[in-house]
This record gives sequence, C-alpha cells and structure tokens, in this order.
Amino acid sequence: MQKPERLLRVLMGFTLAYLIVLLLGTDPLAEKLRPYFEQQRGKPRHGTCKVLSVLSIALQVLSDARWEQRARKRLIEILARLTQGRGVALLPAFSP
Repeated sequence: MQKPERLLRVLMGFTLAYLIVLLLGTDPLAEKLRPYFEQQRGKPRHGTCKVLSVLSIALQVLSDARWEQRARKRLIEILARLTQGRGVALLPAFSP
C-alpha cells in the first residue's frame, strides 16, 4: 500500500470517529447531562444560552467517571445501529 492510500484511510477513520462522537453529543443522554458540565450564558449569543458544543459535551460525558460506563454503552448502541443500517434517529430516550 502506498503512503497516499494509508493517509486517506487514517483521515477517513478520524472523520468517522469524529462523526460518531458528534452523534453521542446529540444523544438524549448527553443533553440530560449537559447541566452537569455547562454554565449557561446570561445573555443569549446567536440565539442560544448554551456554551458547549455537542462535541464538547460528548467528550465530557465520555471522560467523566460518573457517566463513562453509560456513555460507552450508548456509544456501542449507536455503533450497532449504524452497522445494521438502522440509523440513530430512532434511539430511545435515556433516563439517568
């Protein structure tokens, strides 16, 4: 295999990982845990009081020992649905 092909595979892997973590950040689990990680703005900016992006929330949830196992389980559920071609929009809501 040549270097450009290897580089393309690595970049594709990073892109897929990034997109999957973004999916976790938009998951009901992450949204319910958002108050634990975020202090909201007093004055809305660009129409929102939220400070953290979905990527930041997903990374916080994955790295926090309190919710790490639940987040990993949810990540595995997302991956399972994607590999089955079922999408992630129909994931059931999570209750902490």
